[in-house]
Amino acid sequence: MLLFACCASLSAQSTNTFLSRNSFGFQFVPLPLVDRNPKLRLGIEFRPDSPFGYSLEIGWANHAFKDLPLQGSVWGENYSAFEIRPQVKLYFHELPRLDLYLSTEIFYSKLKDRLLSNRYSNGNDNEFMFYEQADLLKEKLGIHGMVGSKVFVTPHLFVEYYAGMGLAHRNHIYSNVINPSPSDLPLEEWFSAEYRFAGKKWVTQYPLGFKIGVLIK
Repeated sequence: MLLFACCASLSAQSTNTFLSRNSFGFQFVPLPLVDRNPKLRLGIEFRPDSPFGYSLEIGWANHAFKDLPLQGSVWGENYSAFEIRPQVKLYFHELPRLDLYLSTEIFYSKLKDRLLSNRYSNGNDNEFMFYEQADLLKEKLGIHGMVGSKVFVTPHLFVEYYAGMGLAHRNHIYSNVINPSPSDLPLEEWFSAEYRFAGKKWVTQYPLGFKIGVLIK
């Protein structure tokens, strides 16, 4: 019994060596920099001595970010973006260098720009209007359910992976449209970019990515 108790104690000490309990974590999310709507996203997470963690991420961008997307950019000199993402995590499995969690995230994002020589649809998905200039406002509010893991490279440096799905309500508003006229250009081969469709719509979300973080005990 004494031997078993000693082994259990050593195992518990080893298991808690790299756990993120009683800590603050600072995170950088790389992929939004090269997203279709590029932005710098940073976050912080507080982890008390419990199975729960509480995090907040904020994304921000101005016209200096407009040419970063890998798939080509349509944004102009008036480009700006903002997002906020509070999240609650439930850690259900903890090892010396690995934490697994389930989480719920609420998010709000806003994008503004002035587009030149483009087109948009104000109703029928197959009917587009060409314009010389227009102001675009994109807003989205939604919720994600996710599963993720933290892999500790050192006691203070970790890489976090996450994936999930969710639902969002988005609203695209075109205003100050100059010289609108029917467009005869065909649709893209597979689909047209979502920013070209004005109006309100419910959309599904599939978040997937990774974060680089620093832990402060």
